[in-house]
Amino acid sequence: PGAVLAGRVQFSGSSPAPTPEQIGRMMFGVRSVSEPEERSTRIDPTGTFRTPGHAPGRHLINVTPPPPGWTLASVRVGGVDAAGQAFTLGSDDVTDVVVTFTDRTITLSGPVSAADPSAPPEATVVVMPVDVRAWIASGMSMRRVGTTSTLTGTYQLTIPLPGDYLVVAVPPDVNPEIDPDFATRFAAGAVRVSLAPGETKTQPLTVRRPR
Repeated sequence: PGAVLAGRVQFSGSSPAPTPEQIGRMMFGVRSVSEPEERSTRIDPTGTFRTPGHAPGRHLINVTPPPPGWTLASVRVGGVDAAGQAFTLGSDDVTDVVVTFTDRTITLSGPVSAADPSAPPEATVVVMPVDVRAWIASGMSMRRVGTTSTLTGTYQLTIPLPGDYLVVAVPPDVNPEIDPDFATRFAAGAVRVSLAPGETKTQPLTVRRPR
């Protein structure tokens, strides 16, 4: 039958917490890193949940957020934060999972300029973990990356989780497929930023084309 994951959700911030009805529409999803299909469990209006059994191995967690204004801050599974990386599930049930949401949004924005001052500042801005290889090895959680396109010379991104990131502006004709090859080609021109919960940071960028 596999191991069960059980626990509760909590909300940290100054905003009013979601109502039981809103919490009851949230889902707690678990996906093996080796399989594309996610298995979801509805969260009880009281904020508790209990999944069916999952096979031992490496898994990713995805929690459907409550109404706008709240973002996922952490998912503690046996002392490990699995909000943006895979965790290892053994054969024993884990009944102390704590999912925390926050109303403190992380925002990264700034101007984008072309390397050639006469060229338009069109670009795709990419934010990715500093250690891309470790991110890929841990299941490639999309909560650790962000992309946006700009035609006006400015960008703004909401970053789901705090941490250390690389941010780079690439020409619009470059496919921003974030993998080790992309990181290797653009790391030299990327800017490293550290983002804390609730932080709003401005970071100017220059459009870079890989060598």
